[in-house]
Amino acid sequence: MEFATPASLLHVTTILPEGILVVSLIFMIIVDLLQKPKKVEGIVGGAGRRAAKPPLLPPSPSQSQNTTWIALTGLSLAILVLIHQWNQAPSLAFLGSFQADPLSVAFRLLIVLSAFVSICFCHEYMEQVGIAVTEFVIFLIGATIGGMLLSGANDLIMVFVALECLGLSSYLLSGHMKKDARSNEAAIKYLILGGTSSSILAYGLSWLYGLSGGKIIFKDIFQSLSVIVPSWLSNNQESIAPFSLGLIIALLLVLVGIAFKISAVPFHQWTPDVYEGSPTPAVAFLSVGSKTAGFALITRLIIIICSSLSNGSVGEQILITEITGGISGFLFLCSLFSMILGNLVAITQSSMKRMLAYSSISQGGYMIIGLIASLNAPYGGSLTDDFRQEGYASLLLYLGIYLFMNLGAFGCTILFSLRTGTDQIRDYNGLYRKDPWLAFCFSLCLLSLGGLPPLTGFFAKFYLFWVGWQSSCYALVIVGLFTSAISIYYYLRVMKSMFINEPKQTSTYLHQYSLGVPILAETIQPSVDFSMLDPKNLKMDKTIPKLAKNQFQIPLADKNQQTIYLVEKQDSFQDSKNLSPSLLKLSLNICVVLATLLGIFINPFIIFAQDTLLRSTSLL
Repeated sequence: MEFATPASLLHVTTILPEGILVVSLIFMIIVDLLQKPKKVEGIVGGAGRRAAKPPLLPPSPSQSQNTTWIALTGLSLAILVLIHQWNQAPSLAFLGSFQADPLSVAFRLLIVLSAFVSICFCHEYMEQVGIAVTEFVIFLIGATIGGMLLSGANDLIMVFVALECLGLSSYLLSGHMKKDARSNEAAIKYLILGGTSSSILAYGLSWLYGLSGGKIIFKDIFQSLSVIVPSWLSNNQESIAPFSLGLIIALLLVLVGIAFKISAVPFHQWTPDVYEGSPTPAVAFLSVGSKTAGFALITRLIIIICSSLSNGSVGEQILITEITGGISGFLFLCSLFSMILGNLVAITQSSMKRMLAYSSISQGGYMIIGLIASLNAPYGGSLTDDFRQEGYASLLLYLGIYLFMNLGAFGCTILFSLRTGTDQIRDYNGLYRKDPWLAFCFSLCLLSLGGLPPLTGFFAKFYLFWVGWQSSCYALVIVGLFTSAISIYYYLRVMKSMFINEPKQTSTYLHQYSLGVPILAETIQPSVDFSMLDPKNLKMDKTIPKLAKNQFQIPLADKNQQTIYLVEKQDSFQDSKNLSPSLLKLSLNICVVLATLLGIFINPFIIFAQDTLLRSTSLL
């Protein structure tokens, strides 16, 4: 007699990618705890006094490389497992709480890819600004796990827990630069608005729980509604309006919480400030990972609603018509205002990160067109109906292309800010004369975001608009075309600064631009008075060995900012060049190539997106 094990009953292998990341996270914590902070190797006081107690430094870059490699290894294994799971039959895990099908696998794969690229970006950035790399990577992996669980969530409890895992980790990512006032402000705003949106979503979930008679699994909720509707009609012959109104209110409350995650207008207020104040690698992940998780949840909700209420009874026809009408109206307004406001306000921005923030808002508006197209499918058709399938496929394809376009743009922004210390658009003047490669890569990513042919963004946007037009979303497609032209204007404005501006307009930052990545002392402790290091005001201790020509000294201040220490470079920063620039530039080059040339091979990816939806219907 064979006995079923708990693992087989719960189908634990369906969350193997998440399990790999949890194990990687635990290993990173252990490795970080075993690393001992180093003492500063030399000093002098402000008036030639020897420091009584030199401060401790965080783990050196050579040590933080260990945790970075652990994270990248875990993400790589998760990607391989997800690719393998895509070919497997759909299944339910943990008693129906998690749904593993090609649709959830595709969204989880996008989230893992965005985390992988963001970690490749973050190592050098964190060293430059002088904050711990390991903690940042741990928070990012935590947000990745939350987004992956949200992509496959199939009941009310799993949705809320996964959403909070993603949200709390995101708040910590945005406020990771503790000594930066803008980062603290971004974290506080993000926390307050994020907590409010989570409360609204939880209130909507409680409405669904009550209307369904105590069900928590989405499929059970809407199937119970299909049973309740006929009995409601028998007792209330005149109308089911009160019942459908309550259901619409519940769904709209849930959609408001999700709209916050995808930065849809009017729930976008957090986006510009958080993007500007947060560490740029964190912004790169939030712009893709958080948005992907939100779209995964709303896509699954719409699929389950349309599949559960399609038996053909009169009551269900009335109910699904009113529900889809309410959801379509809400999404229509979010898409319309996101495209218009995002692109118009982006024109006025002087900060590159704020411009990309409003660009991200407008891109979310384009993606919503795919959802509305799926809702506009004729009633009575299954999920495999042409309109509905094409709508979901266009959304999934655009999200995949958007990942490379947007991360490529943020990668260029990171590299420029590391070499200049600024993200102002005016400081990009004359960049082509200093770094033609970076200017060329940035231009390709921006033009692809704008949708200019023959770049990849054009094919993704063309397919999305074509599906929207076929599904009678004429107004949104027309507005999308118009606002896309507006977006090309402010993207070209950045290119004009980099390529065309006269030498007299060249930024003072570019005069000090270096193709190498210098470690600026100011980024370690901006409040230190570095005039104290002038040879006239400084008496060097004879016990300090002379530095080699290939070394430089980094000043640090203790808590009372009266004692200055000089740290040698060779042990602290030399080894980081073996990892950081290669990872940053390699990942950036890959994103640029895919954002430029992937459109040539767009047909296989369209078929992949369609097949993903087709093979995800067996559980519904």
